[in-house]
Amino acid sequence: MLGNNIGLMCTADGTWLGDRDIEKALARWNRLPAEKRRAGAVEIEDRGPFDPTKGVQAPPGALIVRVFLRELTHDNAGQLCAPRVRGELLSSGTRYQILEEPNRDFLWMTEPEWRALAPEDPKTGDVVVVPLSVRERIFRFHLIDAAKGVAGPWAREDIREGELTLTVAEVSAERIGMRLNCSAVMANQSDLTRAEALMEVRMLGRLEYDRRAKVFTRFDVAALAPYRGVRGDCQGQRRGTKVRTTLGFAFELAPDGAWVRGVPPHGTRLETGSSKSLADYFRGAPGKILPEGTK
Repeated sequence: MLGNNIGLMCTADGTWLGDRDIEKALARWNRLPAEKRRAGAVEIEDRGPFDPTKGVQAPPGALIVRVFLRELTHDNAGQLCAPRVRGELLSSGTRYQILEEPNRDFLWMTEPEWRALAPEDPKTGDVVVVPLSVRERIFRFHLIDAAKGVAGPWAREDIREGELTLTVAEVSAERIGMRLNCSAVMANQSDLTRAEALMEVRMLGRLEYDRRAKVFTRFDVAALAPYRGVRGDCQGQRRGTKVRTTLGFAFELAPDGAWVRGVPPHGTRLETGSSKSLADYFRGAPGKILPEGTK
């Protein structure tokens, strides 16, 4: 809500309070009559039937992984670290300092995709090739420069290099332990020296599969990615700001809960108010993928 034009503030009955400047909006709220500020003062009328083309739900049996993204900095010893405070946020000429938090997203995999990650007759040292649809989804939609705001995906042709494999590390009657290795290069030009946007990723992780329950119990992956690119007019940065930085990514299994399934990946909602980008997010994925409310 700070430093951009999307922080529109109003009451439940539509009374406009302001935009961009939260403090002024709160002051207007406090000046409203008490009867307008009490809980339940406004009743929302029936909004009509739900439009299933505007909702997105996880495919049946989907594996849901939480994704975290930070822009990293260097400490006094020159080591990469997570910054504690952000100080570049602007609103109506005021500079704010807030605690630095990672940006968040969710990675969805269809049931056939994640089942393909667990070999049926594993042996130590076996290499499991990750389905192309999963590799492309991670590279295009989840290894992006979204640390400081909303960002679009890489185009398919922007994936210049990309290897993502699992190696069986341990096998028992109860579980399979696997190491994940990944290296990828995404750039908006084939000549990397001339590319305006360039990301080089190195990713390592550990996955564990319960052979009896037939579910993944661990999906811990971390990635470092030197990046250069151009950011838009967002979070106090001028339009066309060139950046050179290092991004840090982390993936982990999402907890059980209905709220998790109700928060779709940003890549499925790139067109505001619709689920048109759902097909691009799941490009090439086996399994049933439907907008919410359809059969």
